[in-house]
Amino acid sequence: MEPVEIRQFHPARPLPLNTPNIDIKIITPKIARDMNEQVDSGSKTPYVIVGMSWADYLVLGAYFQEIKAKFSEYNILMCYYRKDLEEDICN
Repeated sequence: MEPVEIRQFHPARPLPLNTPNIDIKIITPKIARDMNEQVDSGSKTPYVIVGMSWADYLVLGAYFQEIKAKFSEYNILMCYYRKDLEEDICN
């Protein structure tokens, strides 16, 4: 009987996420007036203010923590199956 070559398959890692650059501001009446003056003068592009309640903000923060934990679990799983590659991300 001839020896059989066993080839190992490693799943590809997903592409890294590109974190967007988001400008978060706390809008006070003075800041709103200043921003409106800048838009009126043409030195700032028009903007939209999006708000949420504090309770919704806390829910959103908890959701992002769940996402972070899930990515960590996926990385642990990928490292287990790719351990023979000795990747830096797994050390």
